[in-house]
Amino acid sequence: MSTGDLIHVDDNTELVKISNIKYRYLNTKFHKPTVKLSDHNADIKLKVGNEYFKAHKDVLSSASDYFSAMFSHDMMEKDKDYIELKGISLGGFQIMLEYFYHGHITLVMENVQHCLEASTFFHVDWLTGVCSNYIMRHLSVDNCLPMLSLADTYSLMDLVKDMYSFIGHQALRLMETSLVPELPYEVIEQLLAGDYYVDIQEESLLSLLIQWANFDFQSREPLLSKLLLHIKFHLMTPDELENIPEDLLKYDKIKDKVEMAKSLWQEPHKWSISNEELSGRGGREVLFLVSEWNANSVTLIDLNHPHVHSEEFGLLDQNSLADFTSLVACGGFLYAIGGYNMDLEPTNQLLMYDPRLRLWLQFPPMKRSRENFRVVTLGKKLYSIGGSSLTASQSATASLNEEGTRTAEDAESVQEAAGVVASRTVTLRSCESYDPEANKWTDIPSLPHGLFAHAACVHNGSIYVTGGVTDNLSDPVPVNYCYRWTPGESEWTRKASMLTRRQSHAMFSANNKIYVMGGYTAGDLQDLSLGMENCFKNEFYDAESDGWEAIADTPSQFGHIHKTVAIVEGVAYLLGGNQSSKYLHEFHLDDEELVQGAFCGKNLVQLVKLTAYYPSYMASDVPKSTEGSWQSEG
Repeated sequence: MSTGDLIHVDDNTELVKISNIKYRYLNTKFHKPTVKLSDHNADIKLKVGNEYFKAHKDVLSSASDYFSAMFSHDMMEKDKDYIELKGISLGGFQIMLEYFYHGHITLVMENVQHCLEASTFFHVDWLTGVCSNYIMRHLSVDNCLPMLSLADTYSLMDLVKDMYSFIGHQALRLMETSLVPELPYEVIEQLLAGDYYVDIQEESLLSLLIQWANFDFQSREPLLSKLLLHIKFHLMTPDELENIPEDLLKYDKIKDKVEMAKSLWQEPHKWSISNEELSGRGGREVLFLVSEWNANSVTLIDLNHPHVHSEEFGLLDQNSLADFTSLVACGGFLYAIGGYNMDLEPTNQLLMYDPRLRLWLQFPPMKRSRENFRVVTLGKKLYSIGGSSLTASQSATASLNEEGTRTAEDAESVQEAAGVVASRTVTLRSCESYDPEANKWTDIPSLPHGLFAHAACVHNGSIYVTGGVTDNLSDPVPVNYCYRWTPGESEWTRKASMLTRRQSHAMFSANNKIYVMGGYTAGDLQDLSLGMENCFKNEFYDAESDGWEAIADTPSQFGHIHKTVAIVEGVAYLLGGNQSSKYLHEFHLDDEELVQGAFCGKNLVQLVKLTAYYPSYMASDVPKSTEGSWQSEG
């Protein structure tokens, strides 16, 4: 923020930076009184210390609940000519009184404590809020402990939480200072016991506790034993667990916790279905957005504030391209399955991303390489459905027969009609499920025909599949077919067809319905080669009546609706937009209204709801003109 910038803080507040330490805050909804401070119409005199102030009861009452109660009830001060205010600093009262008449205040570090004292004493919430904002904007490793004490003194719990978030974020810098021995036990205990993100590894956090305790081991050893119970040993690697000092294992329950953590690393494939406490520090539900090709970074959006966070993702390092990999969240972890590798060949790999440790793990691959397929979670299993793949020339006919193409003779003609080389490409009807408990893939009933670019979701314990492109030469492109399969059944059941043929569309279950939105369609065209277009038709399926019903179309200005969707608190979030600019559209489930969303980034192609671990957003300088879009931090 540059000197003189007008910064939007919230709906009621703007600030101007006068200097690095001097900020002026303005209440944008302030109604300026028609009277002036200390004019001849003043009807009350206030004494603070040895100073007297002339003021107006109406002005004081409208600005402060404290004065409103004083002048409207049978309090002894009600009819006095002057009122002495005790236990309040002169400087803080002067700042507050100026605000009552002018609607703005100027804060520096020397007066913010006095202003906070006055605002909390007289119940002036706006002043308390801007004081808290100023403190957070000027917080440092050097002053965080006295500022935390200040916030705690005035019972400013939101500010206290922000303070702990700051301390957790600055944990590495804190360890590099001489302040560690000075940390109060209560601060360390609250930081560890509370759900705060701590920006150091758990091993380093354990080292911090040891460093703190060794400063005065005799008096702090009983406290150390309590603090150790808050260490999340499951966030430490096997090598780190082996290197834990033996003398720490003697403390109550610590050895059992360490042994449990070691046993978890023996079967990481079970993490997503584990009943053990495996959470990280400071986790929060976010929208996890991945961009095309450049999958080494990811965009995270916390819907509770208008900012995005970007960080390294590393999918590209796993020889996987984000455009085509199927991403699905399960048990707090993110699976990346199949898709294309760097050589643009379909893969069968199964990767799991751990957002706590920012770590990739590899598990047994699928039985078949797949791209342009769909993955859903049902119960504790993952299900991969259909898609397309490559096959060696010499085994093309066999592979096509295995995947259910009508005959070996017409397999080649079906693939050539789709515009691909028969000896290289095959459309899959096979399906398989992954069981994390057994750590293996198992075949499930195949689709009635090969299918790719379709959509799938789970609804009332069954898997539904809609649309896409089949390997049947007589089928239109795309199709409007709908199929259902329930675990335990021997085959897929054909259900009522959609009203609109579509592919690569969004599909989700909510309100006891199945919604399909967006994607691509050929309209009335029967041949894919004649062109595809954005599908703006939307509809839902009622399983009880086995029927489809149209809902409002997507306005064309919303652009293309992508295939991935995330549901959060009654809203289905969909990626949309034309060309590279992407917007986070909102489909409100209560009234089935699609609302145009804010710009959220460039070249985003996938969207998943996931628990992520990163620092809480701190007050930053957001120019007023940036309202209405998701903004990068900083």
